[in-house]
Amino acid sequence: IVESRECIASELPSDGEDVLENLTSRLAASIGAHTVVVSERKRELPMELRTVVVWKDDALAENFGYDTVGTPCAKVLTGELGCYPSDIQQQFAADASLAKSQTESYLGAALFDRDHHVIGTLSAWSREPIERPEEAISLIRILARGAETELQYRRDLEDKRTSDARNRSLIETSHDLCAELSPDRGLLKISENVHELLGYTPASFIATRYRNLIHPDDLPTVAELYREVQRKDPMVPTNLRIRHAHGTCRSLEARAPPAHPQHRQGPALHSA
Repeated sequence: IVESRECIASELPSDGEDVLENLTSRLAASIGAHTVVVSERKRELPMELRTVVVWKDDALAENFGYDTVGTPCAKVLTGELGCYPSDIQQQFAADASLAKSQTESYLGAALFDRDHHVIGTLSAWSREPIERPEEAISLIRILARGAETELQYRRDLEDKRTSDARNRSLIETSHDLCAELSPDRGLLKISENVHELLGYTPASFIATRYRNLIHPDDLPTVAELYREVQRKDPMVPTNLRIRHAHGTCRSLEARAPPAHPQHRQGPALHSA
C-alpha cells in the first residue's frame, strides 16, 4: 500500500472522468476491494448518494443511487473517516447489500467542497479484511483530495450552466431592462428593450463604457451594488440615473439577484 500510495499521488491524470476512473481502479487494486465508488450527495436528500464513477470487479460499472441510512456510508457523510477492517456485516446487519456481495470490510472518506461541507464520498468494499488499516487510511485520504477537487469542479460547471441559463432567460424574455455586468470586463450583455427604454441598440450600448452612461454621482452606488451581489446580501432596490441616447438622464430602479459562488469574482446580473 505504501508503494501504491506514492505512485498514485504522482501519476493521477488531470482530465475529467479519467481522474475518477483511475483513482477508483487504483484504490481497488491497492486494498483488494471488489467495489470502489465516488458518490455525490443529493442536495435535496442529504442522506442519499448517487455514484459518479463505479469500479466493480476490475471494470467500470453502471452508476446507481442509494440510501445511506443503516450503512457504513452514513458515518462518512458526517465528515468522519469510516474504516471497518473486518466483520462489517455484523456491525451493519441492516445493510443487506453487504451479505449479498459477501463484503468483509469497508473503507470510506468524505469529500468536501470549498466551504468544508460534505458533498460526497469515496468508498471501498472488500471481500477480505483490510490487513494494514493505517496505511489504507493514509492512502484513501490522499485519493479523497483528488476526488473532491473533481467533484467540486463538476458542481461548479453545473451551477454555472444553471446560472447562465437563468441569466439568458432573463435577458431574452424579461420586461425589465436586464444587463450582465463585470467589474473588470464591463458590460457583457444587455436586453433588446434597451432601445425602447434608453434609445440605444444593444451593440451600441455595450460598446459604450457603462461608467460613461451612469450619472457620476451614482457610480459609488453601482460599486456597492456589485459588492452586495458578491456577499450575497439582500439587495434593496436602488435608483440609478442613466444617460438616454438623446442626452437626458432617465431614473431607473436597479436590483440584482445573488451570484453563485463561482461567480463571486465574475459577472452579476442587474435588472432595471
